[in-house]
Amino acid sequence: ITDTTKATDVLTEANKLAIGGNARLSVTIDGLTSVMKGYGDKVTDVADVSDALFVAALAGKTTIEELSEGLGRAVPLAENLGVSFDELSGSVAALTLAGISTREAVTGVRAILSSIIKPTSEAAEEAGRLGLQFNSASVKSKGFAAFLEDIKQKTGGSSDSMALLFGGVESLIPALALTGN
Repeated sequence: ITDTTKATDVLTEANKLAIGGNARLSVTIDGLTSVMKGYGDKVTDVADVSDALFVAALAGKTTIEELSEGLGRAVPLAENLGVSFDELSGSVAALTLAGISTREAVTGVRAILSSIIKPTSEAAEEAGRLGLQFNSASVKSKGFAAFLEDIKQKTGGSSDSMALLFGGVESLIPALALTGN
């Protein structure tokens, strides 16, 4: 951050987030700056990022520190696919409600996004069979939540179809959790 005003805004929001979320200031600064840098021009207001982190912590079984420390690992893929920060943080929060740790939830969402960016031949074949667009363009045009809802509808919740689409357990378990009840 090179702009003094922007740096002051980040510090102010990080301080509020640290106090409100009972977190260390250094961790909230790191989390906010990672998201701001990762999303670039797509995220213009640091207060929106701070609010999303706070809401995700309240909605899930996670903390501001865990989210601040972990979400940056998924931001580059999410940004590349057009997944908003609200959808990213919301997905992680939803997975923590299913009993998945924050670290595993971030890793899982990251694996789901990787599966979409570079689907296996089995995934491409299954997507074709289901009449499903399983690619980056589909996520970008529909949004992540609608993309997952489409998968849920087209697979009928079949774990066999989901396994073909998402492959390894690292992405399959969170995909099943996000498309389940």
